[in-house]
Amino acid sequence: MPIPSFAATTAPHPIARSPYPANGIARLGGSDFVSIPRVEGHSETPSVAVIQNGQPVAFPGNGWNDWKPGDDGLDSFVCVNAIHPYRGSLWCVDQGQAPGADTSFEAQKIVEIDPQSGGIRQILRFARDYMPEGATLNDLRIYEDLLFATDSGIGGVVIHNLATGETRRRLSQHPAARKPADQERKGTGGHPLAQADGTPPDPTQSDMLEVTPDGELFLWATPTGPIRAIPMEALLSDRSDEEIATEIFVYAQTPNIGGTAMDDRGNLYVSDIETRQVTVISSDGLSEVLVRDNRLKSPDALLIAEDRKLLIPCPQLEYLASTNGGTDGTEAPFEVMETDLPDHLGQIKLGDAIWPKA
Repeated sequence: MPIPSFAATTAPHPIARSPYPANGIARLGGSDFVSIPRVEGHSETPSVAVIQNGQPVAFPGNGWNDWKPGDDGLDSFVCVNAIHPYRGSLWCVDQGQAPGADTSFEAQKIVEIDPQSGGIRQILRFARDYMPEGATLNDLRIYEDLLFATDSGIGGVVIHNLATGETRRRLSQHPAARKPADQERKGTGGHPLAQADGTPPDPTQSDMLEVTPDGELFLWATPTGPIRAIPMEALLSDRSDEEIATEIFVYAQTPNIGGTAMDDRGNLYVSDIETRQVTVISSDGLSEVLVRDNRLKSPDALLIAEDRKLLIPCPQLEYLASTNGGTDGTEAPFEVMETDLPDHLGQIKLGDAIWPKA
């Protein structure tokens, strides 16, 4: 049965329709950019694109969008899983891996791009000390000079100081950075996701991440939840992972989620895959549904633009063959939706909590 549509302000509307599953969105200088990871059954993509007339166009060009199996992937996009705007730059997380293709370890990278010229400002590659065997870059956030990137392969967070060049790895393979064993990946309506043989999809470890506006807390989650947090002071300290792990706490219990965003008032926005909605959670743990719409198919990495628009990519990932019992049930076009944020968020208390803060 279709999920009824409603919204706190205006109904969401599509700003882009892509022939590829776009899972991330960034708005910079009046332009919208999308990340398009190479996933099973959808590997012929430019991986990063700028939206022109509602359609994705390869960006930045100059060979960066021309990767093909057999290439080393050092200076081209292999599988960009996340993009993020920060200080006038477009930051791209390239997992450096594609279905059925061998690439070099150094193909995993974070690329900073000038959104106007398409020029490459810098490329970050991390040594094995910070990206051990099985580690996979997933998403990133930047707070002042600190870049944080989650590792969804084995779990953990890489912290890179953009000013000093120092890199650290924290909570590597810690249980709090890995999918809880008793949780399963679910799609719309709570149906379990499965591979062709009926077994659960390969687990995704630490994925979404946020930093509170005051820089006091670092938040992260696996797609199955929950959202956890740790004081930034502990995360950046010289204490061992075992010592700082005692300060980890559950920030919010959630259903299966695709992405998060946090506004400048400390409200956390969470895309709920099971009910095709976006829920906002205040800093005191109260929450309300911002928007629910049947078109929000596997809502993924959210973005709050400077004009207080909420951008919601809908890549339909739960319908890929690898999660849909071996059958690709996706249907192009893959939409990116936009909706307004109500002015009251952050100014008054929200409604009754539906995802209780632990």
